Amino acid sequence: MLQMIAMSMRCIGPWAMFYLAPAVSDYYVPWKDMVEHKIQSGSHLLDVKLVQVPKMLSVLRKDWAPLAFCISFKLETDSSILLNQTNAALEKYKMHAVVANELLTRKEQVVVVTSSEKITVLRDNGESANDVENPLIKLLSERHVSYIEDSSRYTIPYQRSRVVILHRASSLLTTFRDLHQIKMNFTKIRRSYPNRKEMLWRDVVA
Repeated sequence: MLQMIAMSMRCIGPWAMFYLAPAVSDYYVPWKDMVEHKIQSGSHLLDVKLVQVPKMLSVLRKDWAPLAFCISFKLETDSSILLNQTNAALEKYKMHAVVANELLTRKEQVVVVTSSEKITVLRDNGESANDVENPLIKLLSERHVSYIEDSSRYTIPYQRSRVVILHRASSLLTTFRDLHQIKMNFTKIRRSYPNRKEMLWRDVVA
């Protein structure tokens, strides 16, 4: 699903933004290892083998949507390693921003980490129904606008991508025109020889 969406949005370059939700789990049980029916309670000791969920952030940044503005999340239960893990993720996956959040305080405050700054975002206590997400989205939207306006990041490659898109569209249109012409020629031949299949086939091959 992520690949399909990313490839569809690739043509709009830096105007695309991916706000990637934290992973539900870093590990999973493959379908081939799942039992077909309910495990009976008399089985006593059970061993479960978990496989790591594939990491697709690098592929997203490098291949699927290389010009898009990408934000990911890093959740930890240990605050002492949170920022170190966030910086490592920022460098490894080449995100434009990583939102660092601790499990117990994630609804009250987060830290947005970029290559040049660390910004603490706090929940607006003036609104009882509000949480930290509203000011977080506002901040990220502002950073996205700045990213778009930074012409040194995207002007040349984006213009090239537009040329490629227009070229592909033109090629596709030419293909449709060719097919239409072939159909018209075939129709003319068929009308010329309504009862002579041998001559029809000979003319089509020729």
